[in-house]
Amino acid sequence: MRLIQNVIPKSMIRFSEGKLGVMAKRARERRIRLRKGTADWKDLRNYSKVAKYANDHDEYEAFIRNYDKNITFDGITSAEFIGDGRGLASLNSYRRVVFKNGQNNVSYFEKVYLRSSVEYIKMSWFYQEVYPQIKNRLLIPGKMAEYGDKIAVVYFEWIEDIRPIHEREMIKKFKDLKNIFREVEISSASLENEYITNVELDSNFGPIYPKAEHWLYRHEGATAVSHLRAIKQFVIHSNRVERSFAHGDINKNNFFDWGVIDFDYCGYFPNGFEEALLMTRMGFRVKPSNIDAVLEEHGYHEMTREEKISLLFFCFVNLNRKRAKASYDELKKLWDLLSSFTLPA
Repeated sequence: MRLIQNVIPKSMIRFSEGKLGVMAKRARERRIRLRKGTADWKDLRNYSKVAKYANDHDEYEAFIRNYDKNITFDGITSAEFIGDGRGLASLNSYRRVVFKNGQNNVSYFEKVYLRSSVEYIKMSWFYQEVYPQIKNRLLIPGKMAEYGDKIAVVYFEWIEDIRPIHEREMIKKFKDLKNIFREVEISSASLENEYITNVELDSNFGPIYPKAEHWLYRHEGATAVSHLRAIKQFVIHSNRVERSFAHGDINKNNFFDWGVIDFDYCGYFPNGFEEALLMTRMGFRVKPSNIDAVLEEHGYHEMTREEKISLLFFCFVNLNRKRAKASYDELKKLWDLLSSFTLPA
């Protein structure tokens, strides 16, 4: 218990003494594995959640090197923990690191990925194929270097003065962003890569879709579920909905006035997918009382019929996320609007 209390602020401790004792024992066992080099990725991720509270960079780097012997942190003159993440494919701690470059100190943003993860594959694909096409039109941190075998310690350009964009400005900025994204050309090899093109493999869709079917079955019956499956087939697999490059995780933590960061969830997805993410996550919530106004604000009436179906489909699925806490009326209104469309033959 003493160990956990030493590295976690008291304000974060909401457990009983017994629970803390169990957690302390697990933490001790995890640290032993990390020191011996027998830890797995889950151990390293769990340690990274509290690493910033201990603020021991030597230990942090040693545990990473023990996990992957091909990692090096040579050349770093200083480091500080900044922010934290929640993804399963990267450590839950980020750092600002400083390297000596001649007479100058140069800062970089450090992020540690599991090299076999879909998120790492997508990020690497973005910087190889998409970044060269848009880097002169958007301010996006360049990927400067990476190290590792089982994991990848990746360094991105450090950008000063990052200020979140105001939510009411996001729609216009988002439209400008999508206009740039729609001009991105995707290679034939990428079109054959399911991680890039198949939305069902995306963590912002795949785990949520079954919840949408479950809601429909409970409230509308089996026929409605069959209709939803037909819509999914039309939107995702029929090639009837135009596709474009998508960031895949637009939110207030990575969308700024000057540009955008974090392309771990990007892909080549049906138009409407990304608009739905913005509409259901960023304060422009689709509600029965404002659905027409919100759709209009996002250019709904300028969309093709196929894109409208796609947008409503992804909105309906997204609002079945547990975190969305959507009401019956919200989901019912969206379903009624979506199911009013007759799918093209």
